[in-house]
Amino acid sequence: MSDPYNLARSILQKIACTLSATGSLMIASQVLQKKKNRVKLQQIILLAISFCDFVSSSAWIFTDFLMPPKGNQQSCDAQGFLLQFGNSSNMMLMVSLQVQYILVIKYGWSDRKINKLKPYFLILPLGFGA
Repeated sequence: MSDPYNLARSILQKIACTLSATGSLMIASQVLQKKKNRVKLQQIILLAISFCDFVSSSAWIFTDFLMPPKGNQQSCDAQGFLLQFGNSSNMMLMVSLQVQYILVIKYGWSDRKINKLKPYFLILPLGFGA
């Protein structure tokens, strides 16, 4: 990594990912602080998005240490899984959040009605990422 461009890219990547992971933890702490946030579907989806972002940001932070030659094939595979899980799940959770917004705002669904679909809004996106 003696190339100045690659060194700068690596440092900036770690800074950006550290900020992203910190922001995700802050969002998660805000959602988890109040009981009313822990039962609302919108807040639960935001918590899941924050978790997935934290997973993928953490994997990016340790990129240089998990890939060969410093790491081994297993650590590289684990990093690949974490990135795939975090990014794919995050994308699908965003779709869930958007569908939830459409159902509540445009079609006037109540919390009671939307909560019946809660497993689908969470399990399908997380399963897609895995």
